Amino acid sequence: MKRGRWPEFGPIPAILPPRRKKRARRVCGFGGCSYAFIYRMAGNTKDGPVLEAEDLSKSYAHVPILDGVSLRVERAERVALMGPSGSGKTTFLNLAGGIDTPDSGSLRFEGREMSEMSSDERAALRRTAVGTVFQFFHLLPTMTASENVEVPLRLLGMDRAERKRRVRELLEETGVTHRAEALPSEMSGGEMQRVALARSLAPAPRLLLADEPTGNLDSATGQRILDLIESVCRHHGTALLMVTHNPDATRICHRVLHMRDGRVAEAGTPGSAKGGAEHRA
Repeated sequence: MKRGRWPEFGPIPAILPPRRKKRARRVCGFGGCSYAFIYRMAGNTKDGPVLEAEDLSKSYAHVPILDGVSLRVERAERVALMGPSGSGKTTFLNLAGGIDTPDSGSLRFEGREMSEMSSDERAALRRTAVGTVFQFFHLLPTMTASENVEVPLRLLGMDRAERKRRVRELLEETGVTHRAEALPSEMSGGEMQRVALARSLAPAPRLLLADEPTGNLDSATGQRILDLIESVCRHHGTALLMVTHNPDATRICHRVLHMRDGRVAEAGTPGSAKGGAEHRA
């Protein structure tokens, strides 16, 4: 794959290693997933929602967690998902990221049914098209900031020079260039979340999943992280699905949904936590 322009993101390094076309099905850390699929996940720019769920259900140990969830996230749209603990928000994020699979219903990423993907193909999707930001950062403690950001690029097989250039760009964009050689134990909570955001953006995903991204930060730092998430999503045209308990955090989103008893309801305008009618589309 040659360096070039991706319509949604402008000039960026190639994320796949150059290989002869006749070896397009060679395994490169994707457990047998073809390069054709990886390329499709890395560069799909067709119209339509980036994520669409219809009548989605999921149970654990015969306990229903999701009960007929239907929602969609349009390309470049920012959506907040609110609800009490245990309402199914994180379960839905796990399904959206391909970590788990639903018991029934349909879940499509850019029109492709995720239940029809193999586990290797879902892993390829997470490595190329879906980024995740966690409440507790999940940085590797023995790696510096730059090394943590570099991890997903290594998994993609990007050559060293390209990796280093991409890491520098991301650390600059997220405002932590000066902490490039710091270990997580040497960073503040805000710095760690900035590094975690840079890592999630490394493969230029088209969907960013954020699970309580400000939940472990003080109010002022949390607001700055929200501003940064909004800025990078707007700049790159990245869709956002953000789980949050904080009504103020929804100000960066176009829409707010509320999850209750495994179902999704409209929750009013951004900045509001009011309940609403059941939402099925």
